[in-house]
Amino acid sequence: MKKIFLVGILALFFFSNLLAQKKAAKSGVTFYEGTWNELLAKAKEEKKPFWVDIYTTWCGPCKMMAKQTFADEEVGKFTSENYISYKLDAENGEGVNISEKYGVEAYPTFLIFNAEGKLLAKEEGFKDAERFIYVLEKYKEKKKKKK
Repeated sequence: MKKIFLVGILALFFFSNLLAQKKAAKSGVTFYEGTWNELLAKAKEEKKPFWVDIYTTWCGPCKMMAKQTFADEEVGKFTSENYISYKLDAENGEGVNISEKYGVEAYPTFLIFNAEGKLLAKEEGFKDAERFIYVLEKYKEKKKKKK
């Protein structure tokens, strides 16, 4: 009886670990959590473009983006390989000034920058995973080929 109980516990442990690893592997977008100036420095240092999700807490399409698009595994993979991802609440903290500076008038708005901090594009509205990747792909900086 003790052996069956022990085998059951080990099996439960094994499968719960397996499920946890599978869930972790299917994570979506990971957003950088520093300040705006730290983001700019990180982008320059890594020579990596970045995109910013400008949202509000009351915005329905913003909530849908967070729940659906940003949780999507392919979006997470694409953004981590090609961009630094960042988000700002348009009504709080640095988000207020950044929203004003870049003329954000609708939510969500996505600002896409090159590694030097130059604005490349401003996109508005809900995007499903496929459309969101398509938009970011358009502005992805092409890596220079070495000869």
